[in-house]
Amino acid sequence: MGIFEAIRRAAAGQDRSYVYHGFSVQLPPDVHRIVHDESLPEHVRGFHLARHLLTARPGDDIVHPGEQLGQDWHRDSYWASMAARASAGGVRHGRTPYVLKALAPSDQHVMTDPGQKGYPMWLHAGSPVHFTGLYWHHPEHQSPGSPHEGDEHELDFPEPVTARA
Repeated sequence: MGIFEAIRRAAAGQDRSYVYHGFSVQLPPDVHRIVHDESLPEHVRGFHLARHLLTARPGDDIVHPGEQLGQDWHRDSYWASMAARASAGGVRHGRTPYVLKALAPSDQHVMTDPGQKGYPMWLHAGSPVHFTGLYWHHPEHQSPGSPHEGDEHELDFPEPVTARA
């Protein structure tokens, strides 16, 4: 795809290069302290959040333990962000909303893709997901809109990390 086609698709909201998964997690106190410590560099904070998401153990308060990132992915970061906020349950619960960014999966891994705004595509359980970054918010400073508004933090990886849906 040429640069002008990429710009046209992005402007039309049709950039299919990436997919996004939004959810939230109740971080252990030591991880929460690091992830939300504004005196630490953003890449250090993001590393600790990503490590927790990718290495959570059974019994942790996380829906997709270990390398299971989740099967519901959106083609638009806005809808993934809305899913993250919905799963956070509001400020009083102290859950950290996050949005994972990954390279779009090949068609063989997609179960359903309704193509409608706000509806996720579902990946087969165990499908490879090439995780390229994440966004997160402090649970007490959530703002409406995309993951790029308000008190957001972002970490892009220099190379994709392969995990499982």
